[in-house]
Amino acid sequence: MEPPKSLDWDLWIGPAPHRPFHSVYFPGPKWYRWWDFGNGTMSDLGSHWNDLPFWALDLDAPTSIEAGGPPPHPEQ
Repeated sequence: MEPPKSLDWDLWIGPAPHRPFHSVYFPGPKWYRWWDFGNGTMSDLGSHWNDLPFWALDLDAPTSIEAGGPPPHPEQ
C-alpha cells in the first residue's frame, strides 16, 4: 500500500521499527492498538474495563499488584 500523499510515513513511524505503510496502522483510530505505536489494546480499553469492578464494588486503590498470565502478543 502507498501512504496518503499528505502523510510523511517516515516521520509518522518515528522511532518504531520500520515497516511498510498499511491502512491498519494509519489513519486512526487503529494505531494505538500496536505495541510499536501506542502500547497495544490494553492501553486502549484496559483502563475502562479494569475500572468497572472498582465502580461496581466501591473499591479503593490497590495496595499491591501482581503480574501473571500468558505473554503478550508480539504485535498487539
